Amino acid sequence: MPVRSKLPLSSDRRALRRAALPLAAGALALAGTGVLLAPAAQANPAGTGLVISEVYGAGGNSGAVYNADFVELYNPTAADIDLNGLSVHYRSTGGSSGGNPYALSGTVAAGGHFLIQMTGAGTNGVALPTPDATALPVLNMAGGGGQVYLLNGTTPVTDTGDMAGRADVVDMVGLASSSSFETATGPTTSASQSAQRSAAGTDTDNNAADFSLAAPTPTNGGGAPPPPPPSEVSIAEIQGTDAAVSPLLGQTVITRGVVTAAYPTGGFNGFVIQTEGTGGGTDATPGASDAVYVFGAAGMAADPQIGDLVEVTAPVQEFAGLTELVPATGGVVKLGGTPQPVTPSPRRTPRPRPTGRRTRASCSPRPTTSR
Repeated sequence: MPVRSKLPLSSDRRALRRAALPLAAGALALAGTGVLLAPAAQANPAGTGLVISEVYGAGGNSGAVYNADFVELYNPTAADIDLNGLSVHYRSTGGSSGGNPYALSGTVAAGGHFLIQMTGAGTNGVALPTPDATALPVLNMAGGGGQVYLLNGTTPVTDTGDMAGRADVVDMVGLASSSSFETATGPTTSASQSAQRSAAGTDTDNNAADFSLAAPTPTNGGGAPPPPPPSEVSIAEIQGTDAAVSPLLGQTVITRGVVTAAYPTGGFNGFVIQTEGTGGGTDATPGASDAVYVFGAAGMAADPQIGDLVEVTAPVQEFAGLTELVPATGGVVKLGGTPQPVTPSPRRTPRPRPTGRRTRASCSPRPTTSR
């Protein structure tokens, strides 16, 4: 189907998660040092104490995004927080200990994160950003969740139930069907999603309310998380079903298709790809386009010719109502072989329409009820 006219999209929630400003401190300061001591766990909506901000236990598993389990801490205050005297501990959902608590050291900078690698590197997924600490011995976590504790001291918790307000617990996260939690258990994680607290580090002592699922974003003390690895998707998934803008806007994706049009001259500087085997009288993706525009000199450097089967790795962008892929150098690869035939049509292929100073392609206007 043709590429559809689209409207702007708001910023990604995950970007906001990392851009939140630190909030004012409310814990005790060490005299003359400006370093805070972590208080006992308590409802903390103002962001005045160290919290567990993200938990991922599927590292190295089949389909894993990252090759190691991790726990991320966050300091929402305006002063550094001392980790000496604290430890991190893991228990299964049923309460079995994953090993001895791992003693922490160092500080978490004001408004900063602290990344703890809980296991060795597995065979699946990309490496974590350099961790601030690595648990030794390792604390193997379950892919679907479990219990993670930030403790005062190194004495493990052995009982079960609601952990909110305990003096020996700085913070605690119980996920899935855990026998311990703060008020109520949080969500069940997976190979593609971690449990994440809000950007502000809000702690209401309710794991169900404080945590949600999202693609893992491990962040160390250096600041920004690494970009997530590109996901392999179809062109229809890039375009979205009856969507005003691409649901993958801003994400880097890998997709493939047959070149159905190329514009090496005329200022349009791009080409169109369409999913193999699509077109004609049968529409396997009603409401979603199977064609997308690939823009830029880097893509054209691959010399795409009509009929070529290509793989494109590129971020998804929107320009003047058109969804497009904008690859960097090397982002377009010819795959060779004989692709399944496609049937391009005027309603399925973007058509260049220069207007004034415009230099990119656009789509023919059409009713929004027919895509």
